[in-house]
Amino acid sequence: MANKALIITFSEAIKAGSAFSSIKVTNPDGVRVNPLYKVINGKTLTLTRNGNYINGLTYTITLPTGSITDTAGNTINTYTSKFKIDTTKPTITSINPTNTATKVARNKAIKVTFNENIKASSSYWVELVASNGSKVSIKKSISGKVLTITHTARLAANTKYSLIIHTGAVTDATGNPVAARTFTFTTGRT
Repeated sequence: MANKALIITFSEAIKAGSAFSSIKVTNPDGVRVNPLYKVINGKTLTLTRNGNYINGLTYTITLPTGSITDTAGNTINTYTSKFKIDTTKPTITSINPTNTATKVARNKAIKVTFNENIKASSSYWVELVASNGSKVSIKKSISGKVLTITHTARLAANTKYSLIIHTGAVTDATGNPVAARTFTFTTGRT
């Protein structure tokens, strides 16, 4: 997270107040993160540091009373907000049917469980492909940590299928993308 910008958006145009230099970001021990560069542009305050935030730690942003004003000179009251650094990608903890399973029911939905809540990315690229290379029409849904894949038609009997979850198909709440994974299973007769 080197040089990661923190952007705070206000409801109206802002300018630096008398306590502008007191705006700070602190680590969990209350130690000020330095240097911290502060830039105002219209309604936004951008805070950038020259260095890394540490994954897993919670930091606090403090805008003291008088640090920001609107264009008429009205000051904000003290504002604080916490944020946690998360650069860890979501990982798959289980899949049902299991990888390389055989005699899988031809109408079985596939459930992929992750170690944390996930959301669809802009690509949301997940494929179900038969051993002959034909792609199966699927529907995808997410509930918390679980990605469910249902096929719109019954799968062929005694056929090997590959479930391909492409890199970034889903992300965690902070946008960390899942790594690509492929799982296989073989259907049964029914």
